[in-house]
Amino acid sequence: MSRSLSCDSQSKGSVSTPRGSVVDAIPNPSKEQLVDVVQRHFMSQQIDELQVIVGFVQAAKRMKTLCK
Repeated sequence: MSRSLSCDSQSKGSVSTPRGSVVDAIPNPSKEQLVDVVQRHFMSQQIDELQVIVGFVQAAKRMKTLCK
């Protein structure tokens, strides 16, 4: 997964799942419902932590050179 970033980018929008957004699944979700859905989503993800850290460091170095 790759993401395009800019020096002044900000993230906005609803939380998405493979089947759609949380807003689609629950019409007017409470804070507790959102926390539960997001927590279950992230707990279900299978990741290689070392690969994530290496990718983060590489992206940070690219951003540092782009934003100078």
